[in-house]
Amino acid sequence: MAKTYTNKDYEAAGSPVDLVIPEGVTRIGKAAFSRCWDLRSVTLPKGVTEICNEAFDGCSSLQSVALPEGVKIIGEYAFAGCSSLQSVSIPKGVKIIGSRAFKNCSSLQCITIPKGVTEIGEDAFFGCSSIQCVIIPEGVTEIGEMAFSGCDSLQSVIIPYGVKEIGRWFSDNKSLHSVTIPEGVKKINNYAFFGCSSLQNVNIPEGVKEIGSSAFEGCSSLQGVNIPGNVEVICGNAFKDCSSLQSVTILEGVSGIGSSAFEGCSSLQSVTIPKSITRIGIMAFSSCNLDNAEQETATFLLKNGLLIDKTNNKLITSAFTKLTSVSIPKGVTEIGENAFDGCSSLQSVTIPEGVKEIGYKAFSGCSSLQSVIIPEGVKEIAGSTFSGCSSLQSVTIPESVTDIRFNAFEGCSSLQSVTIPEAEIEIAEYSFSGCSSLQSVALPEGVKKINKYAFFGCSSLQNVNIPEGVKNIAKNSFSGCSALQSVTIPGSVEVIYGNAFKGCTSLTEVTLIDPATEFDKTVFEGCGALTTVNLPKGLTWSKVKDKFPDSPWGQTKPVAPKKAKK
Repeated sequence: MAKTYTNKDYEAAGSPVDLVIPEGVTRIGKAAFSRCWDLRSVTLPKGVTEICNEAFDGCSSLQSVALPEGVKIIGEYAFAGCSSLQSVSIPKGVKIIGSRAFKNCSSLQCITIPKGVTEIGEDAFFGCSSIQCVIIPEGVTEIGEMAFSGCDSLQSVIIPYGVKEIGRWFSDNKSLHSVTIPEGVKKINNYAFFGCSSLQNVNIPEGVKEIGSSAFEGCSSLQGVNIPGNVEVICGNAFKDCSSLQSVTILEGVSGIGSSAFEGCSSLQSVTIPKSITRIGIMAFSSCNLDNAEQETATFLLKNGLLIDKTNNKLITSAFTKLTSVSIPKGVTEIGENAFDGCSSLQSVTIPEGVKEIGYKAFSGCSSLQSVIIPEGVKEIAGSTFSGCSSLQSVTIPESVTDIRFNAFEGCSSLQSVTIPEAEIEIAEYSFSGCSSLQSVALPEGVKKINKYAFFGCSSLQNVNIPEGVKNIAKNSFSGCSALQSVTIPGSVEVIYGNAFKGCTSLTEVTLIDPATEFDKTVFEGCGALTTVNLPKGLTWSKVKDKFPDSPWGQTKPVAPKKAKK
């Protein structure tokens, strides 16, 4: 007759620190010893067949446990948090090791998984930071996510024949230096070996068809890799930040390389791109060292550190992290997203006539770039195109530009002046935010809206003309422009939103043209130097006085403006 040992049985036995469970017990019940912190050792009888969920969860003093041969199931969290447990012998009859069964058993040094086990649950050995070697037997067909993740001392692992997919089982194992992947594996899933920074070599079998996103990302000791021809696609970030990777051979048959697949492989000097490649994603070889590598297929050209899609006349990415100057070849009509993102040594760039599109973050983080001329024909400065170009002093924006997108010049702290073309245009969010050297900006009549934080933190901006036609000045548009001395709000402005001029500590004069312009007391908050407010006819000082809370009232002079527009 089956008998389950419970926590009540343990208490009835006097809660000993060294426990011998009597014969006749067949199951160790759920949470039977959960958080029994003083329990040091347990001897189980031969008839036990199941260790239920959480049976020994949190028994932090448990040093040893002998599991009898009849055990078939080790439940979820069965020994989780047994941080003093140094060894455990799993019997041959066990079929299932439940999820988190040995999670955070940080003293466990050796684990032998017997033949017969078919399933290892997710997080089963997560955080077993003292385990050095794992042999997974043949017959295991299912291994849960992160089953061996966080095993910081694990140095080698052998994956058995029969496994078809490798999941996120070993990610963040900093000591893992070798792994044997058997023939028969068809897919290496997302994050499979993510962050395995000691992994030096890996053999990808011929049958693998897909290398998932971030599969080997952060494997900073990996030196070389061959991608077999059966692989259909190398997914995004697959080998990102493999900083010791020197060579990559991609065999004929591979059709696609995902975005950022080899980004940050700063030692990569050679790559073989086969004719079968038809798709290469953005930043695929960004921040690599491919300045001398030269490859050309019917679709792609890799030359002088630039990767170009010949079919679409598109510059995909810079493939040389130390690029100092670049002349983009004639015939290119598009500079792709993130094309030069992070090229911190780039000082000059020549963009040819014919380029019509410059993508999102194309030059973001080019902190040494000093000047740029955008050719006529470009219609949009995309989001974050020049963000973080902290040495950029001048930029020429052509008349063809009708849209300056969010963060376009954010953080260009050396930019002193900018002229916006005469066109119907919108100044997007954060467009010039943090341009702390910007002293003047000429806004043309075509500007209809100044969006939030557009000039936030432009602490050197002394003058700005807000043109007639602007309907809204969004919140924090000029907040922190501490050198701004005067501002005229044209009659076309319907609403000035909160904090628009907050912290403009040098602002001494404000001119309002239309009495109907709406604003509240936060708009000029912190403008302690404000002494003159020029009001239009129909607007009395008593109606607006409370909207200037930080101006020195004794010196404020409400006067009619010289010119009033409606």
